[in-house]
Amino acid sequence: QARAIADTILFGILNGKHPGEREVKLWGSERDILEGTIGTREKLINRIFNRVLLNSFSMAPVSMRSYCASINAAQPVQIWTYVDSILELARFAQREGISLYSPRVIVCTAGTLYPEMRAELQRSFPGSRIVNQYGSREVGQIATEAMGVDGLWLMRHSNHTELVDEQSGAPITQPHQGGRVLITTLNNYSMPLVRFDIGDIAELAPRREEQHAALARLWGRDNAHFITPTGDRVHGEYFTHLFYGQNWLQTFQVAQTAPQRVEVRYVPANGHHPPAEDLDAIKEKIRRVMGNNTEITFESRPRLERVASGKIQFVKREFS
Repeated sequence: QARAIADTILFGILNGKHPGEREVKLWGSERDILEGTIGTREKLINRIFNRVLLNSFSMAPVSMRSYCASINAAQPVQIWTYVDSILELARFAQREGISLYSPRVIVCTAGTLYPEMRAELQRSFPGSRIVNQYGSREVGQIATEAMGVDGLWLMRHSNHTELVDEQSGAPITQPHQGGRVLITTLNNYSMPLVRFDIGDIAELAPRREEQHAALARLWGRDNAHFITPTGDRVHGEYFTHLFYGQNWLQTFQVAQTAPQRVEVRYVPANGHHPPAEDLDAIKEKIRRVMGNNTEITFESRPRLERVASGKIQFVKREFS
């Protein structure tokens, strides 16, 4: 636990946030939230971090309005947040005409920060540096973007990170070739993990002598890639492209429930109904990569189901 806290402080320092400077944590883990609001130990940690904790399990309009006010009042140096939560809050503020304070840095974690998401956040927080951080509850901090580093700097003092070919398991050493992420923990003496398959796909950045090893990009969870009836894999990023700039949308999830069936689950913004031409365009683009016989359904929901850690997975394959 002490090393995990130290790593959290470290990736803040690497991005210009120093210990004791005010931060906001927009977080959705039920366990963390309960401990953070009730547990004495977590209250103490939040006080030490000079942290305002906001519960992203509750993203109703009244809650998000309160969160916007909290951020503007706190004027934090850093916001540490789930990717999906800060996006939802930024879109809400834009619809409501609320101007949000831009902290020095926004650390996005617990999800894949796709380029469109980064650009959208940059528009909502023009004075902020948008940072992608990679870690997990099982192994702690793995990598983070940092000033002066191309890609995500691998925190090799905490974990040994390998990429291997998805089919053969052979090590990947060349840049820009996707592979499964295997983690060996270096600080867990009670239950160490050796070459633990964390379920993610990533690619290495080109290595320069003066730079530490880094990941060029994270592709996301293995099950965020769809499989066509012919066995081809379609990168999850393709599907997130389809939903940006849709002003009728609050948030969404695209799920492949069978080889030829895709469900689009969405929460409408302010009760808006999606125009038929937008849905037709989305269907056409999905069938373009998944096949003309793919069945595509749209389902409006008041909220989307979150995984146990409190995140929304934007693209999800629901079969092996």
